[in-house]
Amino acid sequence: MTNNNSVGTGTVTLGDGLFQAEGKSDLTFANNFKIDNSASGSAIDANGVSLTIAGNITDGAGSGKLTILGSSFGGGVVTLLGTNTYSGGTTICSCATLVLATPPIPRPSSAKSSMKDSSPSRMPTCLESPR
Repeated sequence: MTNNNSVGTGTVTLGDGLFQAEGKSDLTFANNFKIDNSASGSAIDANGVSLTIAGNITDGAGSGKLTILGSSFGGGVVTLLGTNTYSGGTTICSCATLVLATPPIPRPSSAKSSMKDSSPSRMPTCLESPR
């Protein structure tokens, strides 16, 4: 996505897809998003800029998993301003920063977050949360 109007005004549905910022400008999208249940989930990639999603993120067809990426071009910040109710979990990877403007929905005490080492280095590159 190269500008704030790249996807129009309707709901954006991600089904095993990547929503990625392009260029050097910060971007803000007011759209609502739906995340479909898919084998590998869907991702939002700030790609080195500040990428704000002001709409709500909800489950689409099934419980959708969301991965937040910063790609290899210098990280980036993804800010979620909406009331996000998708239920498939969240993974934060690749030098990305996730900012939540709305407190997360409470999760059961049995749910756990974990660090996943997906690289040969000793530092974990991803943080996974079931919600």
